[in-house]
Amino acid sequence: TWGGSDHPYLDGSGPTHKKSRGLLCQGTLMRFRFIETHRQEFRLDVMCRVLDVTKSGSFTWQRRPTSTRELQDTVLTTEIGQLHATSNGRYGVPSVHAALREQGQPCSRRRVARLMAAAGLKGNDRKKYKCTTNSGHAHPIADDLVQRHVEVEQPDTVWAADLSLLPTREGWLYLSIILDLPSRLVVGWAMRDRLTTDLPLAALQM
Repeated sequence: TWGGSDHPYLDGSGPTHKKSRGLLCQGTLMRFRFIETHRQEFRLDVMCRVLDVTKSGSFTWQRRPTSTRELQDTVLTTEIGQLHATSNGRYGVPSVHAALREQGQPCSRRRVARLMAAAGLKGNDRKKYKCTTNSGHAHPIADDLVQRHVEVEQPDTVWAADLSLLPTREGWLYLSIILDLPSRLVVGWAMRDRLTTDLPLAALQM
């Protein structure tokens, strides 16, 4: 049953709403393009209602001749989709724009962003990670005096130390901290752009 108030897409929670809600912040032309692309997927009256356009306006737009700019956008969108797929979905606007420029495709970054948004494409960055632990060494290993008993009541009796790696716009930064287990307070810390012996010693000295 496609009529009535119990239609699954009329409550604003169905796939029509999810796919098109971002278009409400864009121009009417972009909404009509969305409707034309998804005509076989959703009902016309539902899409017009969700996108806040009229059915007559949609019919009028369909009868108008396609402009050169629109044809160029269609071709460019296809190329953007191919680049995005080749990167396994990792490429965002900057990477796609750079790849297009390398191929000799003249386009602005703003145009790439507009077309990717209309096509529902966005980059999925992999979580930045860098290994800082090397267990395969021949150095002596200190005894575990705590034996995993971290429930300590008296402050300044047990400290724990750790090293973390932080990605920043200027590169990786190494952070060393000394933690007082009973109070959970950081009693010493130090930061360097290189992982050297003096880093944890500086935290301990603090």
